[in-house]
Amino acid sequence: MRGGALLIALLVLGGCAVNPATGERMVTLGTTLEDEHRIGLREHPRILKEFGGVYSDTKVTAYVARIGAQLAAASELPRISWRFTVLNSEQI
Repeated sequence: MRGGALLIALLVLGGCAVNPATGERMVTLGTTLEDEHRIGLREHPRILKEFGGVYSDTKVTAYVARIGAQLAAASELPRISWRFTVLNSEQI
């Protein structure tokens, strides 16, 4: 029983990472920023297709990009590449 508990504890600790927002250690499922980037690249076309493609109003797109860049700069990960897409969908 103790051996099983120790094994579980080691697995949990091995899956810990530092949360960039809080600086505290937390359990992760092994997802890295590179993994998240790959997932985003893979899922972006699917989401575009599902929600009507890209909304083509350049003023709206520029506004969202500007606000998104400001939020990204103030986030715990300001140095990663952020991409903001306005979808052509009536869903909020």
